[in-house]
Amino acid sequence: MNDEKDKSVNYIFFLKTKKELSESFYFLAELFNILSINLLPITQEELTMLDRLKRHHLIVLQNDFSSAQLIRQAKKNFLFSSMITGKMIVHDLSSFSPSEDVERFQNKNVYRFYRLPLSLKDLAIAVANDYFKDKSIQAELWPGGRRAKLPTIGLNV
Repeated sequence: MNDEKDKSVNYIFFLKTKKELSESFYFLAELFNILSINLLPITQEELTMLDRLKRHHLIVLQNDFSSAQLIRQAKKNFLFSSMITGKMIVHDLSSFSPSEDVERFQNKNVYRFYRLPLSLKDLAIAVANDYFKDKSIQAELWPGGRRAKLPTIGLNV
């Protein structure tokens, strides 16, 4: 029973750009399930209501003009601000050119661009690798900050 409590739920969000999910979502969900990660579809409105204290991973698929326009709007409304604060890591799968603001996010390591066409199996492995690497780094961080030090005055007592 303790083993069940120790297991954490691994999940990555997939931004829905249409009412119906694409076939690539279902294929990616199967691949991530093998890697013990749940792929959860999420709309733009639900994305704004996420817990901002946690760091989330989001897969964005831009394979047509309507999805590209919706994602561009989401970036302006919410994604840019959450990437700047480091609370959202975006895996951008696109057949278009990368975002104009890529340089701004390279230092924070929160934006990864994958040019389509790409094997979904290779993509799932790359995203899962980034996810587990990020999760292990978060587990190593000490939440308490640095220990305070008193200034040295230079008196020898």
